[in-house]
Amino acid sequence: MKVAVYYKNNDIRIEDRLAPAISDGEILVKMKACGICGTDVMEWYRIKKAPRVLGHEMAGEIVAVGKDVDTFNIGDRVFVSHHVPCYIADATMIEPLACIISGQKHIEIKEDRTILIIGSGISGLLHIQLARSQNARVIATDIDEYRLMKALESGADHVIHAGVYTPEKLRELNQDRLADIVIVCASARQAVENAFSSVDRKGTILFFAVPDADVAFPYVKFWRDEITVTFSYGASPDDLRTSLELIASGTVNVRDMITHRVALSDIQTGFNLASDARNSLKVVIVPDSDV
Repeated sequence: MKVAVYYKNNDIRIEDRLAPAISDGEILVKMKACGICGTDVMEWYRIKKAPRVLGHEMAGEIVAVGKDVDTFNIGDRVFVSHHVPCYIADATMIEPLACIISGQKHIEIKEDRTILIIGSGISGLLHIQLARSQNARVIATDIDEYRLMKALESGADHVIHAGVYTPEKLRELNQDRLADIVIVCASARQAVENAFSSVDRKGTILFFAVPDADVAFPYVKFWRDEITVTFSYGASPDDLRTSLELIASGTVNVRDMITHRVALSDIQTGFNLASDARNSLKVVIVPDSDV
């Protein structure tokens, strides 16, 4: 079978490997679509374990079942998450949305809260949709005009270009107040600094993305203003179940976020699109025969 092996962001190689043999209690899934995650193109994070086969946003079809498997059948369509033992194209978004759901469990989103979302890539846009479904007021930032447009389409009340962002601009849009909750969905150091300067007293910062280096932490300010800082990574089985329900009901629209479908043999193009992160949101890899 063909596999895409990650060596670094600009070096994804198509290699031949034997199809895995399954044991009792296991199933074999044929990949039908797989999203490229934002963490997949964080080279400083991935390259430490290279070479490796990535692909944790995968959906496919069962082609073989082992002995004693009685809950799955050949032909079943499934999605696979790397955090739990466990519709094609949309199914690749179940895991990303579940991570958003998990993250927002750390913060108290209410109708009267103002949420600042720093970074309007796929995670930022999903945060926008989920926060708006709870009637929160959402303001989003990004360095790219295309993504700011998508933030508005996803329900943001206002957007601010990150290149000219200041806490004062946030106050102008928010009745002279800073944000009750700041969600960091970008790994740039400036994103972190903007989060620190944009959270109101007794507010919360959720780091959904993290910078690639340590940053100075304003302990005294956060102690004096009673700021809460929390982090989120991954999703639970319950989050995945909720994610599937939100997608199926149309509460969160994920289909319009899939901007590119790329053949496995052309996966380097997919990584280039995801790394450049300009006119792409979610890039999904599919078998060559499905392009």
